[in-house]
Amino acid sequence: MKQKYLLLIICFLIVSKVSFGQSVDIKPAPEGVTAQSVVDKYIIAIGGKDKLSKITGVSIWSKSSIQGNEIIIITHNAVPNKFYMEMGTPDITFQKQIFDGEKGAIIAMGNKTDITGDRLEQLKFDATLFNEMKYAELGATIELIGIAKIDNSDTYVIKVKTKSGPEFFDYYDVNTGYKVMTETKIETPEGKLTMITKFSDYKAVKGIFFPHKIIQEIAAQTIISEVTLITLNKVKDKVFVIE
Repeated sequence: MKQKYLLLIICFLIVSKVSFGQSVDIKPAPEGVTAQSVVDKYIIAIGGKDKLSKITGVSIWSKSSIQGNEIIIITHNAVPNKFYMEMGTPDITFQKQIFDGEKGAIIAMGNKTDITGDRLEQLKFDATLFNEMKYAELGATIELIGIAKIDNSDTYVIKVKTKSGPEFFDYYDVNTGYKVMTETKIETPEGKLTMITKFSDYKAVKGIFFPHKIIQEIAAQTIISEVTLITLNKVKDKVFVIE
């Protein structure tokens, strides 16, 4: 039951951000630093607007372990806001989540559940490729909260409030500009849970930097994912067809 519970948490990652308060100590940011300047530095750090604007699709293969079982996660993103996720063992696919830009569905054990309402609206935001470049276009607002110490490094804390209502907090390393953590809450069968996602080991893929190690901390559980492959501009539209 616990394994199924954790799998459900991972599957709802993209669609369930809700409002919450920060759980770290905050100090003021230096004068002149704004939420937009922090996000702009991040965009430059991972490759810059010119390179990112040429990307039409990103496919990521990663692996993790839950209670000793190897879990494979495959995600595909395509412009402007198409998303696909497949998760399972090397032999069996547990769940799929598909968003074709307008409609979304979760497929588990042969059963399809349509994504509707606020979750669907939020998915449109989260599925947008490199959405940090498009906050204004997507109707999201950003606010600089201050500086927090995360893993012995100073980070700028940015609150992002989406058009559909939910908000979350992103943490950007003061020195490198990289996004190193996101803090949010997710809806689960057990209620709302705080989730912390940490990003590290940034590596270049054709000149664009992606985190290759992702740590999720949820309800005293830690899930470590390592990226094994990233490809750019190779995903096909048929991947996003909901049948």
